[in-house]
Amino acid sequence: MKPPLQSNQPNPASGLFIRWIKFNAVGMLGVGVQLAMLTSLTNTVGVHYLPATALAVETAVLHNFLWHERYTWRDLTQSAQGAGGLHRLLRFHLTNGLLSLTGNVLLMRLLAGVLHLPLMAANILCIVTCSLANFAMSHSLVFRARPAL
Repeated sequence: MKPPLQSNQPNPASGLFIRWIKFNAVGMLGVGVQLAMLTSLTNTVGVHYLPATALAVETAVLHNFLWHERYTWRDLTQSAQGAGGLHRLLRFHLTNGLLSLTGNVLLMRLLAGVLHLPLMAANILCIVTCSLANFAMSHSLVFRARPAL
């Protein structure tokens, strides 16, 4: 019996899994940025938790975009030699940014404002809730591979 032919093609599922791991590594750094910003704005500066949440999310969104460009989807962004970076940033803001901002502010209003959960616990729940949708949008809309011409 002959052994099965081996393909030199990479397994798309394993590539997607590796990218998801990278996405979450960047996301964990972004969580640190977001929580540090939220803590600084609410405890040190005295900003109300809802505008502080919006500013903290925006800071994390920009942080995450830069790392996704240079790490998570580097193979796609480097091959374009920097072309389209501004368009990717716009798409990232219109997808991940908008979902994160809206989701976090609305969920924070519910979790911290109505249910009186501690700010950090409420914010972590918001981040986890938005994470899977953000990966799907990043992979399919923001950093998608361009068809060969």
